[in-house]
Amino acid sequence: MKLSLYSKKFAGEFADIPRNFHLPTRILRVFFIDVTIFCFIFCLLIFNKVLAQDKTNFSQSELFNHIDINFGLSQNSVQCAFQDHLGFIWVGTEDGLNRFDGNEFKVYKLRKNYNSLSENFIRCLYEDSNGNIWIGTKGGGLNMYDRRQDVFYSFTFHTSPSYSISQNDILSIADDNLGSLWIGTRLGLFKFDKHKRISVKIVLPGFELEGVTALHHESRFLWIGTENKGVLKYEYGTQNFSKLKMGRNDKNEVQINTITKINLRNADNVFFVGTRSGLFVAEQNSLVPYPNNSSILNQCDIRFLSKISDHLWVGTHGDGLFSLDLTNHTYKNYHYDRKNEFSLSSDFIFCGFSDSQEHLWIGTEGAGINRLNSPLNSFNYYSLRQSDMDTESNIVWAIEEDTASGLWVGTRGGSLAFIDYKTNKLTRYSLADVRYSNRSILSLQKKNETELWVGTEGNGLYVFNIKQQEFKRFNLLTKWNPNDRINIIDLHYDKEGNLWVAVEGIGLFCVHETTGTTTVFTNSDLQGEWGFDLVNSIYDDRMGNLWIGTWGYGLQIFDRRTKTWNRFIYEKKQIGSIGGNNIFGITESSTGDIWVGTSGGLCKFNEQDSSFTVYTQEDGLASNVVYNIIEDADSNLWMSTNNGISMFDMSTRRFFNYDKGDGLQSNEFNSGAFLKSQSGKLFFGGINGITSFFPKNIHKKVPQPNVTITDISVNGTSIGYNNASPLKLYYQDNTISFKFAVLDFDNPKLNQYQYALDGFNDSWIRATSGERTAHYENLSSGAYTFRVRGAGRDGLWGKEEKFDFYIDPPFWQTTWFFLGCIFTGVLTIAGIVLYRIRSYLRMQKFRETIARELHDQTGAGLTEIVILANEATQKNSIDDPMPVLQILQTISQRSNDLITNFSDVLWIVNPINDSAQALTIRLSDYYSDILSIMNIKFRIENLGFTDELNISMESRRQLFLIFKEAIHNCIKHSHCREMYLCISKVGNLIRIKLVDDGIGYDEKTVQGMGIGNMKKRAASIGGQLLIYSTEKTGTTVEYRGKLK
Repeated sequence: MKLSLYSKKFAGEFADIPRNFHLPTRILRVFFIDVTIFCFIFCLLIFNKVLAQDKTNFSQSELFNHIDINFGLSQNSVQCAFQDHLGFIWVGTEDGLNRFDGNEFKVYKLRKNYNSLSENFIRCLYEDSNGNIWIGTKGGGLNMYDRRQDVFYSFTFHTSPSYSISQNDILSIADDNLGSLWIGTRLGLFKFDKHKRISVKIVLPGFELEGVTALHHESRFLWIGTENKGVLKYEYGTQNFSKLKMGRNDKNEVQINTITKINLRNADNVFFVGTRSGLFVAEQNSLVPYPNNSSILNQCDIRFLSKISDHLWVGTHGDGLFSLDLTNHTYKNYHYDRKNEFSLSSDFIFCGFSDSQEHLWIGTEGAGINRLNSPLNSFNYYSLRQSDMDTESNIVWAIEEDTASGLWVGTRGGSLAFIDYKTNKLTRYSLADVRYSNRSILSLQKKNETELWVGTEGNGLYVFNIKQQEFKRFNLLTKWNPNDRINIIDLHYDKEGNLWVAVEGIGLFCVHETTGTTTVFTNSDLQGEWGFDLVNSIYDDRMGNLWIGTWGYGLQIFDRRTKTWNRFIYEKKQIGSIGGNNIFGITESSTGDIWVGTSGGLCKFNEQDSSFTVYTQEDGLASNVVYNIIEDADSNLWMSTNNGISMFDMSTRRFFNYDKGDGLQSNEFNSGAFLKSQSGKLFFGGINGITSFFPKNIHKKVPQPNVTITDISVNGTSIGYNNASPLKLYYQDNTISFKFAVLDFDNPKLNQYQYALDGFNDSWIRATSGERTAHYENLSSGAYTFRVRGAGRDGLWGKEEKFDFYIDPPFWQTTWFFLGCIFTGVLTIAGIVLYRIRSYLRMQKFRETIARELHDQTGAGLTEIVILANEATQKNSIDDPMPVLQILQTISQRSNDLITNFSDVLWIVNPINDSAQALTIRLSDYYSDILSIMNIKFRIENLGFTDELNISMESRRQLFLIFKEAIHNCIKHSHCREMYLCISKVGNLIRIKLVDDGIGYDEKTVQGMGIGNMKKRAASIGGQLLIYSTEKTGTTVEYRGKLK
């Protein structure tokens, strides 16, 4: 396409206009033609400019990740942010403080409880040397977060005017090496003693009520940025202040408004100063514009400065983000693009910083946080689409270099494309004489300086003449069937100048260009399935051996010396076999090692034993599907995969991985689309264009990120987390959960975890980024250690995080309880034995008493009966029977007494009578006949109650004898007409009363042996016998006591 041809075409369309046309009309016609040609030329130039656009270096569509309230951020206006020493990202917004672990936010806000934030509007954040986080608020004074206790302490003017900061609007914070915190407020500078928690206002000469907007500690100095009067430098040793001049000299003074940020450039000890009027540097005690007054950076409202390597990142309020190259003083500007969802989310920036992985975090006004992954990585991006409306395919299947002038690119469904290195101009060439509408280019191989081999999908092999820009079909088969679909998968020149061609479904062809002959290798040529019809890649090593990678049939090697073929296939149970049977890429390293990309990882061929060393994702590889492999000048291997690009450091045997977030065309690449240019630049093609880079310009990502426990819950209630283990829990608190996170912000979704609980399950349990909680229920008492480790997308496991805790056993499982039970058991057994012994002794004593009484009463009675019987025998006379009858009556009386005594003893020892009711009935029955004869009424009260009241044998015996004597005395002496017996219980005491309505007696004059014996009997069973009687009022005999 040439511009002159199109100019002539347009001019020719107006050639038929009559020559005798009026002059104004002819002038107008000429003017119209000129304008038309000019417009067309202008549009064409613009179009060519689009073609020549270099979509390289920090493609905005790839770099900016947005994090806002939809991800859990408390508010979208981010005033300040930083990364603490543990790796957490802290974000201060206008509505709360946020802690980010890469997966979720933990939000802190003003609460009713005492230990919360004092204000939700966060102006500034600072972490001191002790790990405490200091928070400056708008109107809420100064706050300190104690991470060990998960509480906040506030220092505000209105609550503590005597020792705290006398202004509650905190603008900046810094600390020194002497234990003091420096606080910038609207009303000046304060020095805060962190230990004594008291503050002193620092008098700034000439700046008494000046707001301090920026503070920076550096060695012996504190740099102080003010709201309206520039920068002061304070020397700790001399306690002197000095003001920086505005300009290189007094005659070249510049006006500087508010100082916003101060940042040290370590290389040459130059301070960068951001202001509301642009970027300045501290130079010989003066502030001068950087790099000159005409720079756009000297017209911006600068809000943050962050230095990464030789680049200074500058965030502005209204002019977006700048990347300033400190070496050549050039810059690149990033803006918000509403058509690009991956651009900077807002040009109005409040804050920013770089984290430990050199990611750039940008806080905006109203648009949340932006994260720029690895801005140092110089990945270039080539798109095959010339505009957003272009429908040309961007899927790249083949890349070849045209000497050093440019790239030849084969795409899916598209045409052959050429990208000029110098102009980045893209030119397309369409296939001619095609049998199928599919014009996909599958493989490319340079034939010579003017010709290029082009392998297509379905249309066979072509030779493209670069100078003539013509395609010519090359017939591999002598008998060519026009209906055959010929897919040329790979093209490769060996060291002997032969062209090897992989034809899908047919076989492997070797074209001998010098003789014009072709050798074909098919499966039928060798015994077995060799996969010659499914060849993916072809490579010959320095020894001349030909390596053939197939789809599904493993790796084949052809030894040119012996003219023999050998094959390596994947065998699951065989140690040292190749990683997979799908072979995508083969290369030989500078040390002579053969490396193979397979569907099962990266494989190194060990020639000594013909085995393979296989590297997979478990070793840190980005994906087990490895496509193409290229060695760089430092002997490191770079490979395209199904999940980005991996670099294998040969010296450390470690992988470093890069993905779309680093600026790659996408995470998915294609087999066969790779190139190492003469300049050493690497090219990898994928589903969205080409990624290119110089290996030396790519920053090695630090593997093995930190993992930390973010929260602990006990019985469903969060208790926070600090590393001051061990934690002691009660036995009821036996359900515990741990939340954890890898503080790797490249791609948190790819982070991996392993955790274990020593004392419960010592083996590792795997977890993904969506399973970042370990939950344990019904844990037994004892000591436990929770262990967790994490891996970033590199797959390398970092150090373990450990947490010890102890669950107290329930009291019945403690040692003291066990010993107490033993002691109690021993005492119980001893008590039982002692009780049995005492009961036995009481029984023996009782038996002895019964035996003695039986002996005394029965022996005496029987002796008397024997004597009386002898007497009756001697006096037996028929003449006078009366003496004998009297003796016999006495014997009968004595026998009845003996029977009664025996009956009493049998009643006492019978256990069926161990109740108060039996006692009362016995007493009633005993005297029923006499009472009836003497016409004395006898009644018993509470008889039903007495059945439930048990009385021991000894107590029952004594009570029976006491009240038997009492009833006897009542019948004999009281002359009563009525008596009653009442039994009652009050608490543990029993009361038994016998009351009559007799004549009574005078207790002072009547004292007998019977009453004394009755009282002794009452005392023997632990009771007391009371007798109440007066003349003519009756008598009451009452027993009070505890029953035994």
